Amino acid sequence: MIDPSDAPSDRSTVESRFIYLPLAILSLAMVVARRNLRTGRGDREGARRIAVFAAFWLLVGHGLREPSRLEAPLVMLYFMNALFYTVASWVTYLALEPIVRRRWPGTLVSWTRLLRGRLLDPLVGRALLIGVLGGVASTLIDQVGSLVQAADFARWPGSPERLAGGWNALGNLITDCGSAVLFCLAPLMLLALLRQVLRKTWAAFLVTVGLIEIGLGSGGLLAAAVSLPLMGLFVGLLIRPGLLATAAAASVSNFLGASLVTTHLGAWYADSAVSGILATLALAAWGFYAALGGRPLLGDSSREIA
Repeated sequence: MIDPSDAPSDRSTVESRFIYLPLAILSLAMVVARRNLRTGRGDREGARRIAVFAAFWLLVGHGLREPSRLEAPLVMLYFMNALFYTVASWVTYLALEPIVRRRWPGTLVSWTRLLRGRLLDPLVGRALLIGVLGGVASTLIDQVGSLVQAADFARWPGSPERLAGGWNALGNLITDCGSAVLFCLAPLMLLALLRQVLRKTWAAFLVTVGLIEIGLGSGGLLAAAVSLPLMGLFVGLLIRPGLLATAAAASVSNFLGASLVTTHLGAWYADSAVSGILATLALAAWGFYAALGGRPLLGDSSREIA
């Protein structure tokens, strides 16, 4: 579902231009990761865990999309896609972990605890709650920008797979979680390398946002006025509170941005709205429960003064 005024040539030009920046980041990550392996630096266990995480979510998500039509060519395509994301996640994390741990040690704390199976750690819950808030904020900024640019464009178009409902919608939600990890690792890698070169966090932040904006190539002053705050929000979340919060924000942004939100639950596209909202609420509930740290929801009655 695209705007009829969008010409295919324009869309292909933007997509081809967008691919250059991730490939350049991945190439730099391969060089740095090779150096870390030779010198014995880097969190190899963490890189293995994040690769397994990405592979699991992507394979399960792809497998749930129309399971009755999973033929050999389609399975091979899904497998190769998941393999690329898995290797890219492993290489990028292995390259950036020593730099980030030295410059911004708090960036990876909650993420590391999650990978070690501490699902109800209070820091994990705190990062998830901040990420949900950031994802909702980014979705609202994007929609406000759509309203400002053109009223006809601001119809909140959902992705075709989400609108199909059923297994397609569920598979799309799961895939969004897996792809959000690499979406966050790539700018974090760029940010860490620029911090090494520029020696200033604020300068690395500005250059990273600028390079991502150039890579996206959205075009127009109004589009840049919307995309710059969005990219600034995500890059800022990477620095503080960290990777997990940014991955949660990217997931929520995908949950809501790809859903056709409506209050007409009897409509044929209502499954899209329900799936996106329920996924967001589930992530928020997980974060809230974990952030309590085992404390009662309404407080400890034994400490109340009679």
